[in-house]
Amino acid sequence: MRSGINNLGRGYRADTVLADYARALALTGREDEAAVILERITSEWSRNQVLTTLAAQQPGKGDGQSKNTLLDKSIGPERRVVEYAMMSEAAFRRYKADEALVFLDLAREAATDIEAGTKAPHGHYRLASALDLAGDHEAAKTAARAIADPSNRAITLIELATRRAQGGHKNEAHALLAEAAVLREELPPEKRYLPLSCAAEFRIRQGETERALELARTTASDEERKHILGGLVHTAARSGHWTLAKDLAEEANAQDTLASVYGYCASGFAARGETGTNTCLAEAQALLDDLIRNAGERTERERCMLNDAIVAVAVAESLSRNPDAVGKLISALPDARSRQHANHTSINAQTGRDTTLALLMALNMERLDAKLEALARIARFLAAEAKN
Repeated sequence: MRSGINNLGRGYRADTVLADYARALALTGREDEAAVILERITSEWSRNQVLTTLAAQQPGKGDGQSKNTLLDKSIGPERRVVEYAMMSEAAFRRYKADEALVFLDLAREAATDIEAGTKAPHGHYRLASALDLAGDHEAAKTAARAIADPSNRAITLIELATRRAQGGHKNEAHALLAEAAVLREELPPEKRYLPLSCAAEFRIRQGETERALELARTTASDEERKHILGGLVHTAARSGHWTLAKDLAEEANAQDTLASVYGYCASGFAARGETGTNTCLAEAQALLDDLIRNAGERTERERCMLNDAIVAVAVAESLSRNPDAVGKLISALPDARSRQHANHTSINAQTGRDTTLALLMALNMERLDAKLEALARIARFLAAEAKN
C-alpha cells in the first residue's frame, strides 16, 4: 500500500486517501510519518481531519490547555466556526462536557472574529446546534436567527424546535415552528417547500399524522407536494408507521424513496445481527426488481433515491453474505462513480465485522485509486479500534 500512496497524484480523491492513511499513522503513534503525509494534502477539509487527529494524540486534550489552536491557522473564521462547533457536538454526544465546552468557546471566538470584520451579528447552523446541546437555548436561538440564508435559518429553527419538543417544551417548539414558517416567502421558488417539509416531518415524529398531512397538502404545487410527501415516507417509516409510509409513497409516486427506506431498514437489521427473517430485505428486493426493470425516464431526485436504495440493499446483501446478489445490484448502477461508491460502502460495512472479507473486496476493486482509498479507510478503522 505504501508504494501506491507514494505514487498518488493530486486532487480531491488523492487527498481523501492521504488523509485516511495519515490518520491511521497518527492513531498508531507514528505522528512524524503522518506529518510528512500531511504536507502532500492540499484540500482544507482533509488537512483539518488529519490535524484534528494529530491534536487528539497530544497530552492535555480536553483540559484548559487544549485551547491551543487545533486547526490550521490559515483557516478562515467561517470554517473555524463550523469545525469547532462540530467538535463540540461530538464531544457532548460522548458525554465529555468539559471538552465540548472548550471547543464551543473556540467556535464562539471564531464567530466573534467574523462580527468584528463584518460589523454584523453572525450565527451558523452548527454553532446554534452546539449551543443548544450545551443547554444555552436562548443563545442557540439568537445564533439561528442571525443566519443570513433564510432556508438555513428556517431549517435550523425547526431543528431547535424538534429538540425542545423532545425535552417536553411543546409550546416553545410550536413557536419556533411558526417562526420558521414565516420565512417561506423569503425563499427562492425551488426551496419554498423546505419549511413545510421539515414542519410536516416534525408533526409525524410527534404522532400528529393528520396535521402533518394537512401541512403537506397546503401547497398548490404538485412538485412541492411530492417533495414533502416523499420526505414523510422516510419519517413515517423511521417512526415505525410502515403502512402510512406505503400509502404516502403511492400518493407521491415515490416508490424509489420507499425502496431506499426498506433498504436502510434491511442493512440495519443485518448490521445488528438480528435473528429471524429480514422482512425489510424482501420488501426492498421486490420494489427494486420492479424499479430497475421499469427504469424509463426519471428525474434527478428519483435517480438519486433509486441509486441510494440499490446501495443500501447491496450493503444488506453483503452483510448477509450474498456476494452474487451484491454484484448483481452494483452492476445495475448507471455509472462507474456510483458503482465505486457502492463498493466502498459495502466494504465500510464489513470492516470491523469481517475484516478479511473487507480486505478481499478492497483488493478486488479494479481501479488503483479506489483500491487505495478502501485500504486506507480500513487501516484508519483498525488503527482507531486498536487505540480504543
